Amino acid sequence: MNWQEIIVGIIALAAVAYLVRYFINMTKSHNCDDCGLMDMKKESDRRKAK
Repeated sequence: MNWQEIIVGIIALAAVAYLVRYFINMTKSHNCDDCGLMDMKKESDRRKAK
């Protein structure tokens, strides 16, 4: 292994760790009222009820 492969490996590991942390935080703090999915579901339920 030369130094370029080591640097690329470190950058790749850092990117994977960042993405894992990002997605874990997204799932922990997910609130359907904030993202609008619940509003869309309520709207479709209202249309079906008519």
